[in-house]
Amino acid sequence: MAKAKKSKSRSRRAKRPQRVTAVPKKPEELQDARNQVKNMIVNASVDMTRRLVRSVTEGGSILALRFL
Repeated sequence: MAKAKKSKSRSRRAKRPQRVTAVPKKPEELQDARNQVKNMIVNASVDMTRRLVRSVTEGGSILALRFL
């Protein structure tokens, strides 16, 4: 009876040490990142809303409005 081959990916993962690359951030830096993300979403929201409403009126699918 032949032996089953072992997966190489499991042995590689077990041998590699996990490195932590995250650097602790100051509260001011975290708030700045939150503000940047919020501004990106707000700036794009009008265009996203227009496209969503257009797709609903053309396609007739009301389920897309639940997302809005």
